[in-house]
Amino acid sequence: ALTAVVEARVSVRFAVDLRTFCDRVAQLAGRSEADPAEHAARLTLDDLYLATACAEGDEAAWAECAKAHFAFIRDFARKFLADAAARDLADQVIADLWQRRKIGRYEGRSTLRTWIGTVVANAAVNASRSPRTVGLRSNPPPDAVAVRQHAAPVRLEDAAAERDLAALVAQSVGALA
Repeated sequence: ALTAVVEARVSVRFAVDLRTFCDRVAQLAGRSEADPAEHAARLTLDDLYLATACAEGDEAAWAECAKAHFAFIRDFARKFLADAAARDLADQVIADLWQRRKIGRYEGRSTLRTWIGTVVANAAVNASRSPRTVGLRSNPPPDAVAVRQHAAPVRLEDAAAERDLAALVAQSVGALA
């Protein structure tokens, strides 16, 4: 049943074959103790396939990912930070996705673009709290949210930080075309 769901919703185009990808989906379903086919039906499978191939180091997958998402990463970073800091942040996010295989953490529960947007927003919040980096834009665009500055770093697990991040992501994603 899982194979049928995957075959119907995934364009197999990289070195990751159908069986390997089905194993990945079954692994994700096992974490939630769900039926793999039912779990797969709720996922954004083609995006998950792309992310899985990227995590496996497939160059063609990275080329597709770059074409589809890297300009978005750069544009979205500019929603939060001034140009130079936004470029640095975007480069760091791309490096984390690629070199540290952070893209392998994507589980398909949203679109890959939404997940990447959350990664960028989270990195922007962390950068704004870091004493080494430039803070959020001094003249933010009207659709950007200002994040409170704290005297000491705040862990994202704290309720206030979670609210800040949720508001930042919601407003920024809502402002996209």
